[in-house]
Amino acid sequence: MVGRNIEIDRAELLDLLAKLISINSVNPVFGPEGAGEGEIGLFVAEYFKKNKIPLERQEVLPGRFNVIGKWKGKIQERCLVFDAHLDTVSIQGMEIAPFKPEIRNNRIYGRGSCDVKSGLAAMLMALRAISRMDAPPPYSIWLLASIDEEHSFQGIRHFAAQAPPALSAVIAEPTSLDIIVSHKGILRWAIRTLGRQAHSSKPRLGINAISKMAHLIRVLEERLPPLYSARRHPLLGPATFTVGMISGGIQVNLVPDRCEIQIDRRTLPGETAEKILAEFETILKDLAAEDSDFRSEMGAPVLEDSALETSADSSIACCARKACQEVLGLCEVVGVPYGTNASKLSGIGIPSIVLGPGNIDQAHASVEFVELDQVGKAAEIYARIMMNPAVSGWG
Repeated sequence: MVGRNIEIDRAELLDLLAKLISINSVNPVFGPEGAGEGEIGLFVAEYFKKNKIPLERQEVLPGRFNVIGKWKGKIQERCLVFDAHLDTVSIQGMEIAPFKPEIRNNRIYGRGSCDVKSGLAAMLMALRAISRMDAPPPYSIWLLASIDEEHSFQGIRHFAAQAPPALSAVIAEPTSLDIIVSHKGILRWAIRTLGRQAHSSKPRLGINAISKMAHLIRVLEERLPPLYSARRHPLLGPATFTVGMISGGIQVNLVPDRCEIQIDRRTLPGETAEKILAEFETILKDLAAEDSDFRSEMGAPVLEDSALETSADSSIACCARKACQEVLGLCEVVGVPYGTNASKLSGIGIPSIVLGPGNIDQAHASVEFVELDQVGKAAEIYARIMMNPAVSGWG
């Protein structure tokens, strides 16, 4: 059995996770409380040094860098990538102390405990266990601690642009130890309606851009969901869209001449930005044809992230399934609606899966936690995947 003698010290794993949680690594885009990934990146680099694991730093943004621990395998020219991001979301609105990890009822609480410092700790401990074994892993192991996953994926994009010699990749996210082979992508952009300003005492002299936008939103919500339902993905269901933000007007006694919405569109494998935007453009043209006072414009996408589609029969999925069955006694292969770093590696031809401890319902929550048992089992699963020669498809 692959990984029969792999041992993970769970007390050390818990201590490592607590230390990671205690470091403020809120993405700086979320406001002044965001310390960024600098300190936690240095912590991970020191962990590699202490355990005699060679490392590389990739400067991505000022003061923000990826850290890669590299352990040589029998075949050194090809690697298996494990990735966990360093940044977290904001601490605003949290009901617990974000950086003071607390253990209660077999759970550890704190910002990032679930998303995704538990996965990072499990991967670090798994690699350390592999590095202490008498025999090297079948292929080199690269453990990537990446920046900026919670905003615009700059860390993984930078890594992917270097064309790593990777056979496959495992991305840590809170999947409840299920194996994710498909997830949705993301497209975000703005739509504006344009009106004519006038005194609010004589609204007939103006064109109310907010009213035009209200009509547009109603039409979008009527027309698009039936269209999307006809294109269901077997693991992901239909595509979705959300109007996440709206702004308009200057002051209350003026007819507003401008209103803007920001749209979050969750995409399916195979969908393109061009076709998605064209569907919205068609609706805008239809409304303009029906109403001579309706004017609008669409902004360019501000974020475009592809969906993930990895075969459930791929070598990496099969190795992960074997490892989960050995550790858990069961295994689920599923799809999820949120995006991850995996699609960036898949997009350059590296078969990728998403697998990690924690439940996505606790990620970004005001009371964030992870089950300790899942963290220990995740480390065992990662180590078994690292030692399985079949990750190449040749073993």
